[in-house]
Amino acid sequence: MCSLTKINIYYYIIFICLFINIDFYPRSIHRPIDPLTPKLITHWKNKKKTYQLVDSNLKVTPLLHTFDKDHFIKNMIPDGEISYRHDSYKKISGQKLGKLAQNLLVEIKDGKTKFTDFIPLKMRDYSYKDQSGLLIFKYKSYPFVLKLFIETPQSFVRPYDKGFEPMCFFILGGTMRHLTGFTRIKNANMIKEKIAKHPIWSKRVDVPRKWFWKPTNNKFFDVTTYNVGSSKKNHTSFPSVYGVISDAITPVENFTLFNKEHRKNAIELVRYLEFHLDPHLKNFMIEKESGKILIIDTEFFPLLVGLQKKMDVKSYPEWYFELMKKFLSNRFMQSKKYKRQQQLLNFPSEYHF
Repeated sequence: MCSLTKINIYYYIIFICLFINIDFYPRSIHRPIDPLTPKLITHWKNKKKTYQLVDSNLKVTPLLHTFDKDHFIKNMIPDGEISYRHDSYKKISGQKLGKLAQNLLVEIKDGKTKFTDFIPLKMRDYSYKDQSGLLIFKYKSYPFVLKLFIETPQSFVRPYDKGFEPMCFFILGGTMRHLTGFTRIKNANMIKEKIAKHPIWSKRVDVPRKWFWKPTNNKFFDVTTYNVGSSKKNHTSFPSVYGVISDAITPVENFTLFNKEHRKNAIELVRYLEFHLDPHLKNFMIEKESGKILIIDTEFFPLLVGLQKKMDVKSYPEWYFELMKKFLSNRFMQSKKYKRQQQLLNFPSEYHF
């Protein structure tokens, strides 16, 4: 059987397995809730109304160790001029990019689906009903991309209502895109440093510049966790809205599953980076201007899928199969004792970011 056919079969298997929705296995309303099950309670700052989620998939690292406020502020997009990636004579101020993002946010909250200054690239993970989720846009007039993360205290406790893909990631890693978004710049910096040390990848691979952005008068919501981590009770808070602004990349070629060379380059690169990067081929492209392989998504992959040890696969079929096994294990094969152990653990030290 050819490798491409094998890949298609693995794709089909993982799709069927991941499609097993949690609603098919509802918890009996007569079954008492285990008092040691992880729980979180959310509310707007200085507001009394609370929202609650009790779920064994909740994990300590995503909830308590992803949002680094000092790092967030330090890497905020500057107000001053920013040069274009491939034309240092052309510049735009960060303040202008932020103002356009602020106007976009108003249009989104007004329920618009066509926007004055932006082209939508991805909107399927956003709910207009809850006004929450992940959206990706390209600036119409400037070579930059905006990834916009929006949550409320109420939407934050609904990880199974955010769509098929976010639901799967919550079962795999106990996390949400609103949290893993905070890892994108730290992980991008790590990737750049590691690539710079490699004699071949340093000449062939690059990562776009990235900055955080937050709207003016941004609201925070508080999160209190119970039975998560070594402490019985913990407090944290997150910005309700934030963005990641990065260079827009003009591809001459997008990586595809049907190209053997693309698969080979991507898996070898990700193995060198110890799977700190999502191997999904849509995250790689060959840039028109430089001819380099550009990594456009730098979410910390181990956190996204809850890896507790380093992955060691050498092909895409192996990778899909490992994800499938982990999903099935998380969903159906973990004992109550094992889940209790997991809810207390931070990520292994080698996966700290």
